[in-house]
Amino acid sequence: MITTSAIEFMLAHSSVFSYSNIVLDFGDQGMFNKEYVDRRLNIALSGNRFDQVTHLYKLFGCERIVCDLKKGFINLDLNYSIKGYKDLYSIADITTNHGTSEHVFNQVTFFEAMHLMTKENGHMLHVLNCQGWADGGGYGHGFYLYQPKFVKLLAEANEYELIDIQYNPSSVSADLKKFTPQDYPKDVLPSSWPVKYPHFSSLLVLLKKVNSADFVIPTEY
Repeated sequence: MITTSAIEFMLAHSSVFSYSNIVLDFGDQGMFNKEYVDRRLNIALSGNRFDQVTHLYKLFGCERIVCDLKKGFINLDLNYSIKGYKDLYSIADITTNHGTSEHVFNQVTFFEAMHLMTKENGHMLHVLNCQGWADGGGYGHGFYLYQPKFVKLLAEANEYELIDIQYNPSSVSADLKKFTPQDYPKDVLPSSWPVKYPHFSSLLVLLKKVNSADFVIPTEY
């Protein structure tokens, strides 16, 4: 889902979209809060979820393609490497992960696919669930939660330019706060939030792929 904080993050980096042509969404995304988007952009989105998100990207000046297991999209099981699909390399100026990667068990092949399908000097936008997310019928949301260290080491290993990391305290909120390692330990505590939110916090990340080297798996130590 494209959350309200993701809309704010995209608007903050609208210049990246302005000189891009193709956006590739990993997952057939919908709008988390269509009414917020309509008010914020002074538009009236209509149609189904696909039509609404496609219209959104057109407002940013981009055409949209989608990678999803559903019929009519680029059909890939992202638990498996796409290295054999050379025709999918470098097909998008911007690739987006609006909360898809945590639902893929094989993290290596997901982030490798995003790397390979992004053009050199293109950008990768991530919305990563971070703290909380105790939904899923009480079992939690997806397979994984992400820490800023994941982003830092992924960027370092692949020589990505780490343009921005913002912290969002809850998916129901449009609030964003610039990530700093000094503030993060207290930012994730619910007592630090200005209002009472459900505990569904996220990291919003923008990376630039500066070369076409092979994908490198990060190591922590």
